Amino acid sequence: MQERIYYLLFSLSPRIGPKAFKSLFEFFGSAENAWNGNLEQFKEAGFTENLFNIFSRFRREFGLEDYLKKLELAKVDFVTQIDKDY
Repeated sequence: MQERIYYLLFSLSPRIGPKAFKSLFEFFGSAENAWNGNLEQFKEAGFTENLFNIFSRFRREFGLEDYLKKLELAKVDFVTQIDKDY
C-alpha cells in the first residue's frame, strides 16, 4: 500500500487527530509503521492502552477497499501532506 493511503486511514481513525498523528509519525518514522504498530510501541510513544484499543479495532474493522470504491464512484480524490499538490 502507498504511504498516502496510510495518511488517509489515520485521517479517518477515531480519536487520532493531527496532533496525535504527528506524534505517531515522529515516533514510528512513517504512517505505515505507525499503522502496523503494537500496543507496547504505542505506549512507548505516549499513548494510552484505551486509545490503542480504539485504534486497533478501527484498523481491524475498517473496509478500506469499500471506502476507496465509494470515493471513486463519487469522483472524489484526496490529497495528503506528502502529495506534491498539497
